[in-house]
Amino acid sequence: MSSFTPGRALVIGVGAYDDERWDVPTATRDAAELHALLIDPARGGYDAGKAELLIDARATREEIVRALRRLADRCDEQSIALISLTCHGAMGDDGLYYLASSDARFTRDGIAAGTGLSVRTLAAALRDISAGRVLLIVNACS
Repeated sequence: MSSFTPGRALVIGVGAYDDERWDVPTATRDAAELHALLIDPARGGYDAGKAELLIDARATREEIVRALRRLADRCDEQSIALISLTCHGAMGDDGLYYLASSDARFTRDGIAAGTGLSVRTLAAALRDISAGRVLLIVNACS
């Protein structure tokens, strides 16, 4: 298979949280396997330098936002961007939906506002990606 030159990817998997009661190791495994498939020259063909993997303790809210910025910086109109997030998701106590970063604080009813990746923050980051095509895959359970 030839290289998938326009491909850019950010694969995030959060299976280990500051609050261990929420750990879900399959999220980490799924993200690592997707990333490996993408950069396999015989299967995905993504350049390893253009496909970032962010998992577990490294996947804090701030680092996810920085990684989305790095992805945006690597894209142009010819790029095809893939973003995959595998983690918990829940309503925040501010009424917004959140994807849980590794440092998210879980409440009895969901996620504490500002401690995960809100849909508002994610939408703003997606608008900054100038790729000709963007595919967002979210695998989130609560």
